[in-house]
Amino acid sequence: MVALRGIESFVKAVEAGSIAGGARLLGISPAAASQNISRLENHLGVRLLTRTTRSLALTENGSAYYAKVRELVQELELASQAVNALNSAPKGRLRIASTGAFARHILAPMIPAFNRRYPDLTVELNIADRNVDHIAESVDASIRIRHALEDGLVARPIARVPSLFCAAPSYLDAPATRVLWSS
Repeated sequence: MVALRGIESFVKAVEAGSIAGGARLLGISPAAASQNISRLENHLGVRLLTRTTRSLALTENGSAYYAKVRELVQELELASQAVNALNSAPKGRLRIASTGAFARHILAPMIPAFNRRYPDLTVELNIADRNVDHIAESVDASIRIRHALEDGLVARPIARVPSLFCAAPSYLDAPATRVLWSS
């Protein structure tokens, strides 16, 4: 986007009253700002600025162009600020679906500390020991055991949970006609 960087350099130079001042606002060198403006002028096929070592003046084309693009640069800056604000701290609602046991014993005790760390984020637990329709139920994340995963979902392991099978001695002493495991 040669034109966009050139537009930004042009607008900042006009606002600062010099190419060097505009470059400082952008955090680039005066030479880079000057080259950006020159590329923009070449792209447009017109001269936007009359430059001397001591002054900077808008041409008639430059004045008309500045009037149109200054708001564009301001809107782009506002858009960048909005995106940065969204990324600074999580906000909104986070809806997590989980099995009942995991939600009660693991997630629920963690929520108060999580809420203190992210006060602008509301956590909702959807406790269900069934497959959840993420779209219909507006679920953002789901914590499930591997065998309960649905096709088409992006899944990542977050923990390993050991399985421990227990039985009463009387059950184990009974005849081996019972089915101990079926899938």
